[in-house]
Amino acid sequence: MERNMWSLLLSFLVHPAQKCFLGVSKGYFTAFESSCNVGDSPTDVSEEFFFYSDKWLNDNYDSNLWSSTSSLSTMFFIDAWADAFGPKLFADDGAVITSQVTDGCCWVFTTIKTPKSGDQPFSGHRQFGLKLNNQNNWEFYAKAIDRANIPLLLKMARNKHCLEQDYYKIGDLTWSNLQKNIAGLINLYNGNANIKQPQFEHLETPIVLDKLKSTVPVSFVGCN
Repeated sequence: MERNMWSLLLSFLVHPAQKCFLGVSKGYFTAFESSCNVGDSPTDVSEEFFFYSDKWLNDNYDSNLWSSTSSLSTMFFIDAWADAFGPKLFADDGAVITSQVTDGCCWVFTTIKTPKSGDQPFSGHRQFGLKLNNQNNWEFYAKAIDRANIPLLLKMARNKHCLEQDYYKIGDLTWSNLQKNIAGLINLYNGNANIKQPQFEHLETPIVLDKLKSTVPVSFVGCN
């Protein structure tokens, strides 16, 4: 098939996945077990994406932009919630902006700081897209390199190491839930979707920084 025909086909496949993102990204997780030794664990937690302007500015700019032919610069507010008092008090909201849209391939979210969300719980970029694998099956994927940004007040209240573990565990749950919801949506419309085992690599920030400062090639991260 010619290259421009592949691009056209992928556009038809990627576009619906992108447009239904708000619905499939919503997650509610029961009995989340914190890595920190605290009395308010386990607790129920959730994360939900909203169009930023629709939620906070009382207009439909971001939802209209996301639905247009070019969704670049669409902003999302990420509402974090927890059932128990302590986690609810420190629930860390976030925000992202659509920093790249490649026709027939994928889109990229980049974390940002906003007046309503404050600092994003993670800093980094996450790509979502569709690809044809070696078995000639279509794969929807999400891949990223993230770093946890823990608020100073929370660091003072609890151990930083266990807090980082909690942040990454919630992040893992969020994107595993996205896989499950997309597979469910495809199967609902008589498709045949299977979930691949997600791959997560959690690295200690000081170790990464030390490696980057050295003259030895950074081969331990695994960027494939």
